[in-house]
Amino acid sequence: MPLPLGPEVEAAVERWRGPARQKGQHIVLEQGMPCRVCMSADDLAVVLDNLIENAMEYSPQGTEVTIESHPAGEWAQIAVTDRGPGLPPVDEERAFERFFRGSAAASHGAGAGLGLPIVRALAEGWGGTATIRNRDGGGARAEVLLPALSGNGALPKVDRELDEALPGRA
Repeated sequence: MPLPLGPEVEAAVERWRGPARQKGQHIVLEQGMPCRVCMSADDLAVVLDNLIENAMEYSPQGTEVTIESHPAGEWAQIAVTDRGPGLPPVDEERAFERFFRGSAAASHGAGAGLGLPIVRALAEGWGGTATIRNRDGGGARAEVLLPALSGNGALPKVDRELDEALPGRA
């Protein structure tokens, strides 16, 4: 079933406005043209929640976390940017390893280091990609590219083995 990206992103932003306010942060939503993605609503919610929570965890009080969504050719792009410390370039790929928390994690929360690996596993399971890199001027930008629906609206085949391997999915 085709999934409109915009309403799902808006719902995630609404879920996180209260926690952001409590941390003295502000969530900014920047949406482009509407598009539909090849991903289940549940999986997209997990991706968005993990990206937003991660960005809020590393952003100082009084800063913005920006969530973008828009079509990008044959893809739908989701990007979450923060104003945190960023990460050493060698950690940009390692951030997607299970249980890896990086050097900045010592001063931030008690996460298990599973959020970004789950994001990547879900994105790849639906034919997409997930990356994170430092932003010019500080902070990090996490991006997820998902296949946008083509004219026939066919969804890719679900990887049942991957789905069963994810926490809470068995």
